[in-house]
Amino acid sequence: MPITLLGRHTGLPHHIDRYELIAELACGGTASIYLARSTGPRGFQRLFAIKQLHQHLANDPKCIRMLLDEARLLASIRHHHVIPVHEAGTTEHGPYFVMEYIDGDSLCSFMAESFESNEPIPHHIAIRIVLDTLSGLHAAHEHVDPQHRYKGVIHRDVSPQNILVDVHGVSRITDFGLAIAATSSNSTHTRQIQGKIAYMAPEQAQGQNVSPRSDVFSTGIVLWECLANRRLFYASSPATTLQRLVSEPIPHPRHHPQRSTRDMPRSCPRPLKRPSNTTPKRPSNGRKPHHRRTQLQPARNHRRRSRLRPPHHRTYFAAAAHRRKTASRYPHFHLTPPSNTAI
Repeated sequence: MPITLLGRHTGLPHHIDRYELIAELACGGTASIYLARSTGPRGFQRLFAIKQLHQHLANDPKCIRMLLDEARLLASIRHHHVIPVHEAGTTEHGPYFVMEYIDGDSLCSFMAESFESNEPIPHHIAIRIVLDTLSGLHAAHEHVDPQHRYKGVIHRDVSPQNILVDVHGVSRITDFGLAIAATSSNSTHTRQIQGKIAYMAPEQAQGQNVSPRSDVFSTGIVLWECLANRRLFYASSPATTLQRLVSEPIPHPRHHPQRSTRDMPRSCPRPLKRPSNTTPKRPSNGRKPHHRRTQLQPARNHRRRSRLRPPHHRTYFAAAAHRRKTASRYPHFHLTPPSNTAI
């Protein structure tokens, strides 16, 4: 990860409380992230990452509230694929919070190198990175407070810049500055478009209500770009990017000429299915609406062979093969499958 060492003439403090600032790791629109060191007796030292507001925003109440909300949110989510927060505080230079330092780089840097060298990231590595990211996002989506009340945290800014990969190959999601929580004190429920348009879900880009499905859609864009080794919706202007995001058909990465189609999963573009407006309405008589059977649901007629099996088909067929083998070896055993199980 490229870093900028802090010199004497940078105008920045050399210490934040008990932490010594070493270098600047990243710089965003409202805050910067610094590499810091904490020392102790007998040569003890440990590296941390500190996020602090820019000096011209140190007295902005809205920015202070957003930074502290992000610190409280990250401190309450404990998951090995989410960057943990250890401490938060305030100095004369503004508020800050201390995170674990990840010795690695962002997925954005790896993708930039693959785009430049025209050598895609191996698909099994890209899928592993995305699975780790989804695991951390799931922990945020299912987060509850100490009173076991559902928080409903949605990241809203899933992008390669916010996915960190350490030297051991473990990925973590970071930067919950735009996250929505049910008990958030800032005005995150406004319909302002916030985030990176090229990695937004269509409902988020159109200012509509977002859900955990929006984060999954954004993660699907990241996976698609890793597999196809090119950008999906990005264009020269934000208006064109938004138009492509909302209406342009999404091809499968297999169809890209620069990508080998061998052993590539067919289900990769499944998270990129845009939401449809064909949800049946509830009838006036109060009954549940009739949902049409989709291609991911098993057929009701067990004699009808379906190309797509239910998710448990592998376990069921393995158990059926075991029953047949047991019946041939031990004829006095009479094993039958449950009556409510249909193939």
